[in-house]
Amino acid sequence: MYGGPANHGWIEQLDRHAFDETLRATPDLHLLINHQGMPLARTKSGTLSLSVDDHGLKVVAVLDRSDPDVQRLEPKMRRGDMDEMSFAFRVKAQKWEAAPGFTDPESLRIIQRVDLNKGDVSVVNFGANPTTSASVRTLTPAINGRTQLFRARFAALTRKVSN
Repeated sequence: MYGGPANHGWIEQLDRHAFDETLRATPDLHLLINHQGMPLARTKSGTLSLSVDDHGLKVVAVLDRSDPDVQRLEPKMRRGDMDEMSFAFRVKAQKWEAAPGFTDPESLRIIQRVDLNKGDVSVVNFGANPTTSASVRTLTPAINGRTQLFRARFAALTRKVSN
């Protein structure tokens, strides 16, 4: 963040279990584009689901191809113009320590617990972490040709942190 420790910024990582509590509580959040606009999917309606896998936070959404926002987003994702993700959340617990190779005790921020409720997951032009990924695939079998599956992974955002 902000250029990393070498530029008086920091490294930010999420503990592997940072999402456990919030996902158990079934948070209500939307899938958006660049954290704004009308929702493309929502957990409350059952069109958006979140889980954690070996790579981090996994997002799966069923999108309606008749939605003009989906129609605008789909070709940009297929071309690879928009393929990064971001998410809005509140930090519930964190700790700071020195990042490997640095002496500053606040060069590594480890987010231990987050709250996703009333936040969002977003396809973005440029995510804070460029190792996130997003793709769009046609759902087989398509429902009236209008439904497609959206998959995203916040890969490399989490790491196993010993407590």
